[in-house]
Amino acid sequence: LLVLLLLLLLLCVPVPCVCVCVRERECVCVFEGGTERMFRSENVSREEKEEIARQRRMQANEERRLRILDPKKRNMGVDANALKEQIEEKRRREAEEKERERLYDEQRLLQDQQAMFLERYCREQRRVAAKDEDAF
Repeated sequence: LLVLLLLLLLLCVPVPCVCVCVRERECVCVFEGGTERMFRSENVSREEKEEIARQRRMQANEERRLRILDPKKRNMGVDANALKEQIEEKRRREAEEKERERLYDEQRLLQDQQAMFLERYCREQRRVAAKDEDAF
């Protein structure tokens, strides 16, 4: 029995698990994903093999369902090229908007300078007119 337990432990090395033999030809292995019944290949009935295969299929289907329904891992129906094009179009629009804002800022600064020049010119004209009026 101890030799069989050690043999089963060695067989379970790739997946960290603990195997316990419950009968001479049947062991139960407990690992991260759940439990699995393991039978030595000799003297295993056809029904037991079918039951094990059915349980494995059910577990695989459940894992597949969880994987498909997980939105972070799901990539079905995603058109990567269309998404890339949308991202590029958005970047182009943002760059155009940024350039337009830069041009508006330059134009605003130019208009501010012109307004300041006109204000200084008008002030100077009024001062000259007031000086001429005082001299008259």
